[in-house]
Amino acid sequence: MACTQVDYRTLPSCDPHGRSISNVFVHLPVLQMRALLPFLMLGCYDPPPFNTIDELPIEATDRCDSPRESQEVACVLDGDTLDIGLCGEELGERIRLLGINAPEIAHAPDPAECWGDEAATALRQELAGERVLLTFDVDDCKDTYERTLAWVWLDDPNDPGEQVLINEWLVRQGHARVFEDFIDGVLYEQELRDAEAAAMAEQRGLWASCTGTR
Repeated sequence: MACTQVDYRTLPSCDPHGRSISNVFVHLPVLQMRALLPFLMLGCYDPPPFNTIDELPIEATDRCDSPRESQEVACVLDGDTLDIGLCGEELGERIRLLGINAPEIAHAPDPAECWGDEAATALRQELAGERVLLTFDVDDCKDTYERTLAWVWLDDPNDPGEQVLINEWLVRQGHARVFEDFIDGVLYEQELRDAEAAAMAEQRGLWASCTGTR
C-alpha cells in the first residue's frame, strides 16, 4: 500500500487500493477528520520522530557567580560542612566552608579526631535552622567531592545590620584551623590567619585540648 510521507504539518494518506491522494492538513473540519480515521487505522500515518528527554539540551547555570542570600541551613555534618535547602547532598546542596579545616568526626572504622565532635556541635548550635548568605572566592567553586566552596555569613544578633563570617568565627573560637593547603590568595586569608593567631594565644578550643596541635 502506497502512502505519501509529509512533514509534521500534514497527514500522509492513501485509499484502500493503495492509490495516493492529496496531503491533508491537520486543521480540517471535524467531519473530514472522521472520514480519515479508517485510513489512519490501516497504518498509513507515520508520525515524525521526536527528541527523547535525554536528547533535549540542558542549559546549565553558574550558581557561584554572585552572592546568594537567605539560604536555609538544613543540616550541619561536621565542623566545616553543611547542607542547605534539604539534608543530603542529593536533595539539598552541600557546602564546604572555604579556607578552614575542622577536625574530623567519626567515620567508621576511624574514630573522631580530637575536637571533631565539639567543632561539629558548635557549628550546629550556631547555624541549624538559620538563614545564611553565601559568597564565593574562586573560579571553580566546587571541590573534588562536588561540594560548593563558600564563605558563609550569618546576621550578627548583637549588632543589627552587621554579619558574622562563620569561617572566621570557627577559627577564632578554636573549632577549626586555617586550611594551609588551600589558603594562599583567598579573599579572607588575612582575617583567618589573624583569627587563628588569636585563638592559639588564648588557648581556645582545640589549641588547649589536643596534644600535638601547633
